[in-house]
Amino acid sequence: MTNSLLSMLLRDAAFLLTPLRVTELSLAPARRQPDLSSHPLQTTLLALSDLHAFYSKGGTGKSSNWIDRKLLFYAAHISSTPTAIMEDVAKETLARAKHYEALGVDGDVTQR
Repeated sequence: MTNSLLSMLLRDAAFLLTPLRVTELSLAPARRQPDLSSHPLQTTLLALSDLHAFYSKGGTGKSSNWIDRKLLFYAAHISSTPTAIMEDVAKETLARAKHYEALGVDGDVTQR
């Protein structure tokens, strides 16, 4: 894996982990299911939800019960983490992306 590829992946991860600054609050009455439209980490939770749907429907053709549980754990953990902490995680991820980008295209991170 090259430095530029790792940098690109880390930038994408930083985008997914960055909390939304402004969210829309739903005026609908309380429901049993959580409303993701007003959660600051809506993007992260929707990405995990998409992965969960992919693996739970057998998109890989393999038994993925453990993947379902792991993704559910990640979603619960992220949804209960304070926004300020997730903001710091996103900033650190972006800083690491910039570090690998500065190392240049020719480097191979798998050789370290």
